[in-house]
Amino acid sequence: MRVALQLAVSEYREATKAVDMAVEIREKAIRSVYEEISNLLIEAGLDSRVVISGSDKFSTISLRIDLPENDPTGRFLISSGGPHPESSDSEATQNRTDPDTAGEPQE
Repeated sequence: MRVALQLAVSEYREATKAVDMAVEIREKAIRSVYEEISNLLIEAGLDSRVVISGSDKFSTISLRIDLPENDPTGRFLISSGGPHPESSDSEATQNRTDPDTAGEPQE
């Protein structure tokens, strides 16, 4: 009985070590992603307009980007599928088709 208890305690300790290692790896991965996102935002000049929050408990990272209301350069333009600023109106409204879809317009 005593040997079985010692074996169970030993297995519990090994399992606890494995869980601790997994948690440490997850936290390092979250931290790495957070740092990479921060670096990209700094390079894009958006670091002062972005709030990054992370949760180790749920392994999530949330971003909130506050875009300027007045953007004469178009740098922060977010396209919703409309024409590209550099394309002409005729190019933007032209239907493009795929021969495999029998001439149905692509979305």
